[in-house]
Amino acid sequence: MITKKRKNEGRIPWNKGKKGWTHSGSFKKGHKGYSGNGEANSNWKGGIKLLRGYIQIYEPEHPSAVKNYVYEHRLVVEEYIGRRLTKEEVVHHIDENRSNNKIENLMLFENNKTHMSFHTKIRQFGITNPIRRQIQNRWLIYKKEGPKK
Repeated sequence: MITKKRKNEGRIPWNKGKKGWTHSGSFKKGHKGYSGNGEANSNWKGGIKLLRGYIQIYEPEHPSAVKNYVYEHRLVVEEYIGRRLTKEEVVHHIDENRSNNKIENLMLFENNKTHMSFHTKIRQFGITNPIRRQIQNRWLIYKKEGPKK
C-alpha cells in the first residue's frame, strides 16, 4: 500500500527550543518602540479618526464610547437636544454623506425599524411631500418636550 507524504511532515518548526524568545523589536510596555496611549502616542492625530466614512471623536468618559471613541454625529445630536442618546436611537444623515455632521443634515429616529422604513419609503416613492415635511419637522418633538437629562 502506498501512502502520501504530508506537506509538513519531517520539518522542524523554526521556534522549537526557543521558549520565551522574542526578537529585538518587540513592542512590550516599557521596551524600545512603545510610545504610550492617547496624546503620548507618536501616531496621535488630535483624537479624530475616520471609520467607514463616519468621523469618530476621542471621548473616553462618554457612556457609549467604544474603545474610547464616539461617533461625531451622535455627539452633535446629543448637544442639540440636550440629553444622551439611547443605544436604540439612530441618527440619519439626510444627504447620506457620513462625514457631513451639521445639525441641518441630521435626523433622529427612535429605533432602527423606523429608520429602515424611512429608507424604504424613499426608495419606493422618492422624496415626496410627506417625507419633506418629516424632514422639516424632525426637531419639533424635542423642542416641545424640552431638554431631557
